[in-house]
Amino acid sequence: MNPQENMVEEIDVTMISERERKKKKDLVVREYSLSILLNREKLITLVCTQKDLPALAVGHLFAQGFISGAHKIGKIEVHVDDSTVSIQLKRYSDTAIETAMPQDGIHHTGIHAGGINLRKVRSDLHVPFHRLTEMIARTEKRCEIFRLTGGTHACALSDMKGVFLFSEDIGRHNAMDRVIGRCLLDGVLLDTAVVFTTGRVSSSILIKAVRAGIPVLVSYAAPTLEAIRLAEEYGITLAGFAREGRMNVYANGHRID
Repeated sequence: MNPQENMVEEIDVTMISERERKKKKDLVVREYSLSILLNREKLITLVCTQKDLPALAVGHLFAQGFISGAHKIGKIEVHVDDSTVSIQLKRYSDTAIETAMPQDGIHHTGIHAGGINLRKVRSDLHVPFHRLTEMIARTEKRCEIFRLTGGTHACALSDMKGVFLFSEDIGRHNAMDRVIGRCLLDGVLLDTAVVFTTGRVSSSILIKAVRAGIPVLVSYAAPTLEAIRLAEEYGITLAGFAREGRMNVYANGHRID
C-alpha cells in the first residue's frame, strides 16, 4: 500500500448476495482528526485524510477568510503526535477569530462565510474542451485511494500550462482546500486556473472558488441551484456531469472553447 499505508486499513467484511454469504478482506479509508491553530488559538478540528496537512490548513484558513494569502504566514508547525497544525502570522491580524467555529467543534464539511469579502472573478481565460477532458482523465488515474476503498473525493487544479496539483480526501471540501493551499504556498497563480472536483458543487464549494479567484470549476457530479446562481453572480464558469467526453455548462460558458 506504500503511500497509502496511513490512510487505508484492511478489515474483514461479510459479502452478502442473493446467492451467497462469504467472508472477505476489504480496504477502508481512515479518518484523521486535525486541529488547526492560528496564533496559538484553536479554531477548528477537521475530519480529513492524513496527507499534506500544511496545505490543507492554509487552504482552509484562506477559504474561511482568516488569512488573505501565504505572505501573511510567519511559521507553520505540524505536530503529528497531537494531530495539530499551528500557523503563526507575521503580525497578529484582526482576522475575525471570534467568528470562527466553536473551539471544541468538529467540522466535517462546509464553509463558515463570516467576514469573507467576495469579489467577482474577472478573467480572460479560455480553455479548449479537449484540455478539460485530458485533465479529467489525468485526475481519474491519480485516484489511488478511491480505487482501493471507494471512500474518497478528488480535486485537481491546473493552469493548462504544466502545473497540475492533485488532492484526495474523505471530504470534498478538504480536497479543494488542500489544492488551493498548496497553490498559495508554492506561489501558483489561481486566476488562470481550472479546478476539477469529483464531488457535488454546493454553494460552499463555489464560494471557495470565488474566494480564490478561480475562473473555471468543473465537476464530475451535479451543482446545486444556489451554486449555479452564485457562479452567475460572481463570474465563475461552472460545469457538471463532466464524464465520457461531455459536460453540462451551467454558467459563463464563454471560457470553454
